[in-house]
Amino acid sequence: MIEAEDAQSPATTTRFSAPMPGDLFAYIRAEALALGFDLCGFTPLDDPALEISAARLTSWIEAGMHGDMGWMTETAALRADPRRLAPWAVGAVALWRAFPAPPASSPSSPQRPRGRVARYAAQRDYHNVLGKALKKLRQRMLSFDPSLQARISVDSGPVPERTLAYMAGLGFFGRSTMLINPRLGTYGALAVILINRRPPPAVPEPNRCGRCTACVDACPTQAISARGVDARRCISYWTIEHRAPYPEGVAERLGDWIFGCDVCQAVCPWNRRASAADPVADPAPWRPRPELAAPDLVSWLTVETEALHEAARGTPLRRAGGLWLRRAACVALANLGVTAARPALAALAARADEDPRLRAAAAWAALRLSALERPQPHADAQEQEPASEEPQPPPSARR
Repeated sequence: MIEAEDAQSPATTTRFSAPMPGDLFAYIRAEALALGFDLCGFTPLDDPALEISAARLTSWIEAGMHGDMGWMTETAALRADPRRLAPWAVGAVALWRAFPAPPASSPSSPQRPRGRVARYAAQRDYHNVLGKALKKLRQRMLSFDPSLQARISVDSGPVPERTLAYMAGLGFFGRSTMLINPRLGTYGALAVILINRRPPPAVPEPNRCGRCTACVDACPTQAISARGVDARRCISYWTIEHRAPYPEGVAERLGDWIFGCDVCQAVCPWNRRASAADPVADPAPWRPRPELAAPDLVSWLTVETEALHEAARGTPLRRAGGLWLRRAACVALANLGVTAARPALAALAARADEDPRLRAAAAWAALRLSALERPQPHADAQEQEPASEEPQPPPSARR
């Protein structure tokens, strides 16, 4: 993860745009595009949009929609106004680097039990890719103007990158809260540089969702509403952020997702248009690793936690680590109904040298699969004598 560093608007900007007026800003844009960024925009930090975004964040947290992400509450004041983080800052440079939409893949099945991973997670870590380019850009900016102060951020601190990118004219917010650029869609990563120079206000991209509700309708857990995304329902939250045992009824809703979820992006019409109209200029850093993009779930039951953690080195999957990836594999195997995996799950649950949280998930998955293996009563018999079997307990009850 790239840590922020300190040192001494126009319409949507693309790599084909003309430079904006002003020597410093024109220089920053030209260098940013030369370093591989696809979009570059600027915004002053006294824009009212920042206050509106802060009010929405407060309302979202007060409604408990952040789940158990306590750090959201702890850093809310800083996220509300970047000037609290860098008191000298009066403007921001917003940058976007696109990566390709995920290729079509065959759905997993009991015969081919593979998990699903969010597109961004099975490739090189965007923190590293963007961070290297961002440090070079910062150095060039300081060479151009030694009196400049600049603080960089790549999703590494309490900086509202998406809000600043919207203010800089790089895109509009979809119903899924993803930033959507009409040309590039949603697949990409954002970076921000806070500076002690005030650029002219940008022209925000108007909302173009219209009557489309594709992401709302397709969300497997109904996490998207008019108030935004409720983390307590979101698959990405449960597979990335949540470290405690799953509450009852949650594990069954995660499907075959191992890390993150791309459903809301996969169904977005803007991504279909972007993939066809404007291929990513440099896809090399974003080539997914096949063994991580569609992991063999059964093999993850027997691999050592540290070995899997090491295998994820250099990718966002490293954030979850081997323990939580293996737990997700247990849950996915149960949700896919892979009864052939039950013996391996039962063996994992019995291993005294494994983490108790992993053993609990394996035991839960083995019990669910055992229920699938038992002969089901005939439909007529079910009507005459309803089954009285108690539901299997969730992982949280089997620690």
